[in-house]
Order: sequence, then C-alpha cells, then structure tokens
Amino acid sequence: MTLVHCLAKVPTPELARDLLSDVVNMLGSSRPLIRKKAVACAYKLLTRCSDALPQLFPRLQKCLDDSHPGVVSCTVNVLAELIAQNPKG
Repeated sequence: MTLVHCLAKVPTPELARDLLSDVVNMLGSSRPLIRKKAVACAYKLLTRCSDALPQLFPRLQKCLDDSHPGVVSCTVNVLAELIAQNPKG
C-alpha cells in the first residue's frame, strides 16, 4: 500500500516514465483498493509525464467499467481533472 503512495510523489518525469508499467499492472489488481489507488497514482504520473497518456488511457477506460464503485468514481475524477487541465488533449 505504501508503494502506491510513494509512486504518487514521483518528483521527475524520467522516474514517472520508468514507473508507469508498475502502475499499469496495479490497475489490473484483484483488490479494488489497489486499483483505486493506482488510478489516483496514474493521475499524478500523468501530471509529470503527459506523454504517457496513450499508454494509460485504455486502462483508465477499462476502470470505468469496474465492478467497484470507488474505482469508477476515482477514474471519473481523474479523467475530469485531465480534461480540465488540457481540453484539447
């Protein structure tokens, strides 16, 4: 659990790019809390490394169909924030 919190505080775009695959793997976790935290972490990584969006977006779309309402809610919030920051993106 603390790993996800640590990933969200990544200070550099290079490190964000390197950790992206780990977050993508966590989005497919069997535990809803891990998926929800991974969605929030994906947002933080995207704020530091916006070129990762093509890799993360399909996984975020799948999270919209998640069986857990917390994961869906977090995903909607992340997508809304990304749209607010860059409407043309």
